[in-house]
Amino acid sequence: MTEHRLHDVELSNLDKMLYPDDGVTKGDVIEYSRTVADAMLPHLAGRPLVLHRFPDGIGTQGFVQHDVGKHFPDWIQVADLPRRGGEGEVRHVVCEDVPTLIYLANQAALELHIWPSTVDNPEHPDRLVIDIDPPDGTGVATLRSVARRVRDLYEKVGLVPFVQATGGRGFHVVALHAETLGPQERPVVDDGQGRHRTERRQDSTRRVAVRTFRGQATW
Repeated sequence: MTEHRLHDVELSNLDKMLYPDDGVTKGDVIEYSRTVADAMLPHLAGRPLVLHRFPDGIGTQGFVQHDVGKHFPDWIQVADLPRRGGEGEVRHVVCEDVPTLIYLANQAALELHIWPSTVDNPEHPDRLVIDIDPPDGTGVATLRSVARRVRDLYEKVGLVPFVQATGGRGFHVVALHAETLGPQERPVVDDGQGRHRTERRQDSTRRVAVRTFRGQATW
């Protein structure tokens, strides 16, 4: 086992292939995470995470980890939140600095599922996320067309959207949720979203799944 250190993070198995078809190793993923940290961390800060880890590479199913328990180093920020539908609490990791991001990359957490609510107010999401989840065989042009339609919807109801790559094949179209808007703006947004849901049910030609997250969103 090859081991190195970056800040306070112990790194291991840097030659492990995580994306074998593309020749991308764990070391490459860690370096990429460090490179994009300035752009990525503002989207993660203050929000609970659910980790999708692939210790044997992206070609496997990996496993989803909600509760990090007590196995993570004590310098990593965590949030103990009530377990939904059950008793007790779930200890979610919160990523607000480069060492934490590097540590997660070293754990082969290749997908970081970000809550649309914050640690301080977990039951009140402040982001509206529409997940465009393409089935096999969907062309890039179709995916982009759907993303633009969702963008246009957001703009029609007064929201300012931006697009995130999901880490898979789809896109997330994200905006501040209506609950963060003022009382005069909120009815316009809610009415526009309601009309869209009605129109969508009548649209039998839609081939790309579009899902709205009010509980947990994915990166």
